Amino acid sequence: SSSSSSSSADQGDDDSNKTSLHQTINVVVAEIQSELIARSDSQKAPAMQKYMKTDMPFYGVQKQQRAVIAKALFDSWEQQIQQSKEYSFIFQTDTEQDEETEHDGAKRTAAANDLYRRMLQTLWNLPHREEKYLAIDFATHYTKLSKRRRRNPNPLTVDGYFFVDDYLEMLRADFMWWDLCDPLATHVLGPILLQHRSRLEPQLRRDWLCHSKCLWIRRTALLAQLNHKQETDEALLWDSCRVSLGSHEFFIQKATGWVLREYSKTSPDRVHGFLKRHGTEMSGLTYREASKHLKKSGYPV
Repeated sequence: SSSSSSSSADQGDDDSNKTSLHQTINVVVAEIQSELIARSDSQKAPAMQKYMKTDMPFYGVQKQQRAVIAKALFDSWEQQIQQSKEYSFIFQTDTEQDEETEHDGAKRTAAANDLYRRMLQTLWNLPHREEKYLAIDFATHYTKLSKRRRRNPNPLTVDGYFFVDDYLEMLRADFMWWDLCDPLATHVLGPILLQHRSRLEPQLRRDWLCHSKCLWIRRTALLAQLNHKQETDEALLWDSCRVSLGSHEFFIQKATGWVLREYSKTSPDRVHGFLKRHGTEMSGLTYREASKHLKKSGYPV
């Protein structure tokens, strides 16, 4: 009977934690929504909706104002977790404990991952377009933090690799469009690919690029490489572009040209050589996009 009462207590703790987390998230969401409402513009909202070809409602809050709200989101989130009775232990530093055990570290990591996923999904499931943008800002912020984790540790940072499936699921949303796909690809999945290339490359080649029925995942396979500059994996880039050359999809043709144009700023000779070998296989859109920087730099294209 003692074991059953212990089990009941554990279940009670779990339920209490879930309730507490739900309340914490609700507080942050209420703050963010009040900020969005305060900055909303009923004249701009319909124009933004029309430009994005969507029925999804907008508040009419533009990028510069959203950046202010995003900063408030991060601050509020961390403050709420620090003040939470159930989750403040995540912020305990090693010096505050007599001895950091492997179990303690694993517990903090698991809690931070759970918090991150719940907040990300909550933001993503809110009804307005700007709330989706803030979900991606949230992912971008903590992905950036994880890159500099050793220099600037933040207990709420997560290893983005463990959330790749979450991001792919977001890309499959029926309301997906370039305004959501591109920052998710370049600012979230791009840094994760760079950090975990050996683990992610086979998945990118096999699942994202070749076999995905989702246009936006195929576009992401290209755009995730957009900002890699000197760290670009050329074999992966050339293969990704070759696979995409036969596509009749505007968003694939454009992304193929875009990623080549961006890499031409780092390695113009290499991209020029690729265009000479494969230019006749490209759509006019891909070729024009890929050759823009080379043309400005005086290359014969």
